[in-house]
Amino acid sequence: MNIFEMVRNGELNVLSLVIPLQMIILVTLCYFFAKSKNKNTLHAIIFGLIPGLNCVMLLYYIVVPKEKVLKT
Repeated sequence: MNIFEMVRNGELNVLSLVIPLQMIILVTLCYFFAKSKNKNTLHAIIFGLIPGLNCVMLLYYIVVPKEKVLKT
């Protein structure tokens, strides 16, 4: 059986496919936005993996202004 037949028959819940896919997409977006805005990328990855919080953190990384890098 393939995955689509299992979903259609009710053997596999749809959310068990959607949530991991959402987590992967949003964690990559959070990572790239954090990297482009000079924020901590480890925090972006960790917060991006938490369902529900990852949408809020993505909005945060989109809205927050870019930090200046201090040259020494």
